[in-house]
Amino acid sequence: MKVDKSLLLQQKPMLKIVGKTFLQTILPFLASSKKHDLLPQETLLNPPSKKLIESYITWSGGIAGNYEGILPPHIFSQYALPFGLSLLEKTPYKLAKVINQGVDIKVLGELKDNQPIFARTEIVDIKEDNGRARVHQKLVAGVDSSSIALEVHLYTAFIIGKREKKKTKREEVEKNLIEVGEWSVAKNDGFNFGVLTGDLNPLHWVDVIAKATPFKSTILHGFGQLAKTYELLQTKEGKMISDISIKFIKPVKLPNRGVKVLRSESVDANNRYHLELQDQKGTTLMVGSFCY
Repeated sequence: MKVDKSLLLQQKPMLKIVGKTFLQTILPFLASSKKHDLLPQETLLNPPSKKLIESYITWSGGIAGNYEGILPPHIFSQYALPFGLSLLEKTPYKLAKVINQGVDIKVLGELKDNQPIFARTEIVDIKEDNGRARVHQKLVAGVDSSSIALEVHLYTAFIIGKREKKKTKREEVEKNLIEVGEWSVAKNDGFNFGVLTGDLNPLHWVDVIAKATPFKSTILHGFGQLAKTYELLQTKEGKMISDISIKFIKPVKLPNRGVKVLRSESVDANNRYHLELQDQKGTTLMVGSFCY
């Protein structure tokens, strides 16, 4: 899919943050050492244009008819994430060293695509341990403060020192997984998703920079993984997701064909399906749970 580059004109808030972070990486003296109060923030945000929404849904593999006049829940990464990052950058940690570890999305209502969006964000918790600062941030969006339609919990980690390697064993979940379907991404999809959301971190589309990282390749954004998985589940099963929680394990390298979306055959005691994303070699890329 070819994404119209003119959509970048709608990404000024995110491009400003990405550009600022990049400059502070190569010129550290530009980074502010001033301490900030991490108080909750509120604002009114403009929704994306209909053209951007349509392009985003198409890229994600969604069905436009599912979102007549409303926003896909996961498109918050376009209109609200820059606002969330404006609070996150007030922490004493460098955004250049942030790792997206996971996200929870609770759909509480509908967000119209033609009216301003009330947004509120707050830092729920910060823990420093073993070379990492782990931040739990909450972000809500709605018509106003009394009518919230979307609740998002963001889990990030900042590299603050050397980490002692520990043998950690992921909790095994008794499950019989069935394959719901698979999705693929092209070499330029890191750039495409960057155009759709404003997150043009070079790691996702500039080979010479990506090859110098531990991944040795450009990788898809975590929220890109989420969007494609979210829409594949809805498209294949004909139901709208009401709640999803995911944890990123390994990145999706670009290009990548046949990324498999699997879920448990039945729901657990909390009426949730176990979710897993695997590459063609069976390597687990993302885990989580969801319910319709």
